[in-house]
Amino acid sequence: MKIRGIQSAEHAAADILLEKLGGKRQHLGRQAVVLRQQVNYQSVLEVVAIENGEVVGTGSLQQILVGQSVGLMVGPIVEKDGRLKPLLDELLDRALRTGYRFVLWEQTGQIDPSEFGFKKSSPGKIFFDTEQTQTDLYVYPLVPDGLNEISGKIEMNEN
Repeated sequence: MKIRGIQSAEHAAADILLEKLGGKRQHLGRQAVVLRQQVNYQSVLEVVAIENGEVVGTGSLQQILVGQSVGLMVGPIVEKDGRLKPLLDELLDRALRTGYRFVLWEQTGQIDPSEFGFKKSSPGKIFFDTEQTQTDLYVYPLVPDGLNEISGKIEMNEN
């Protein structure tokens, strides 16, 4: 599997690739555009997995702030035929090489982040709006002790 990066500014290219996944033109790209508009999504890194000339997955990371700590959050990820592991490995490796300490993943679909080494966050430690509206957040420390002293509200980077 070949994985190549897509610059953040190339959202249209990423959306076209997302749309091609599944073979039925399920308009995943349009869903990604709507999601970006809803959450003012600005990705730091987008990667696309290609196998035998066919797009088999795409994923992204967005910069966030939790308390005083800068980290990354898993953005839209789409894959087919169970090829998510190499895509995530590449995203996590690039995040580590870039100097980030941790990655968060909000479980919103059927993919279980714990299957990829993410650990469920303690209730109330990391949250979006208030501690009472805790969603299923998973964390992945990129460095030893990467989660020390990390707690608070998640704020999206609005670059």
